[in-house]
Amino acid sequence: MAEVSVILPNFNHSKFLEKRISSILYQSYQDYEVIILDDCSTDNSKEIIERYRSHNRVSQIVYNDENSGSTFKQWHKGIELAQGKFIWIAESDDWAEKKFLKETVNVLRQSDSVGLVFTAFFRTNSEGAILYSNKTDYEGKIEPYKIYNGKFLVKDQFLRGNAIPNTSAVVFKKNCYEDVDKEQLFSFRYIGDWFLWIAILSKSNFVYINKELDYFRGHLENVSYNAIRNGLYSTESIKMFNYFLKNRIYDKKDKRFITNNWANQYLNSIISLTFGLNIPTYINVLATGIKYDRSLLITLIKLSFTRIIRKIKKLFTLL
Repeated sequence: MAEVSVILPNFNHSKFLEKRISSILYQSYQDYEVIILDDCSTDNSKEIIERYRSHNRVSQIVYNDENSGSTFKQWHKGIELAQGKFIWIAESDDWAEKKFLKETVNVLRQSDSVGLVFTAFFRTNSEGAILYSNKTDYEGKIEPYKIYNGKFLVKDQFLRGNAIPNTSAVVFKKNCYEDVDKEQLFSFRYIGDWFLWIAILSKSNFVYINKELDYFRGHLENVSYNAIRNGLYSTESIKMFNYFLKNRIYDKKDKRFITNNWANQYLNSIISLTFGLNIPTYINVLATGIKYDRSLLITLIKLSFTRIIRKIKKLFTLL
């Protein structure tokens, strides 16, 4: 039985698949299985996937007859099929360094308390050209290779956003997934990864590796980009925080921070017309936010009033 199960979920990423699969099969660490899941792709993904059917590391290939409509249902399917005790969800448009699994698995083996390990990564454009490293995001905040209580990251970083935005840079223990609320996970179209990391980290320790061992590709088909553009990133995030507040992962002090942070981001997006969101989208985002947290409206009014006063004062200062 393989120690690691590599789950490769794919939908219409044929142009990235060969590089993705190759970066898995050429890992220096070799005790793993590969589970390829295709969510009813309409491009030539199947043709590329079939080239690897006879590879000794590929344990299963599963094609959906209909699109599942959920990235996270596909993840769940893969985890259910997995034989390994460690899970690596290798997104189909990313790729990894040869020693990715060797480094991450070595960390997970060292302590039973560590449920999740993640690495730094390079952000790339759609063509694969490196744009920047995210290593500076954690400098001065998290010491590399040190075991931390997961709640530290949940409280210190995840309140502001998804502190582990690249799923492919994460390896976690399969048993840490057992207690995750699957119904809630499947209710998200876009931020299920953010939800999953909080759920795992609230009950286990983690380790951060400050080496860029993964490449996180950005493009217009990217799930995160679409989530921001259609406003669902905002509506799903407030729904998620409401869930964790009810389950006491976050407290009243955190709630005030969450509400203020969300309201500020909402106002900023309106002012800058971020991603060209239209008026109905803004109204829907606000209505959904208020549904989960009625104090949002009061906070928005207060923040708007404060900003107007600042603008007036600044104007009089210039006169």
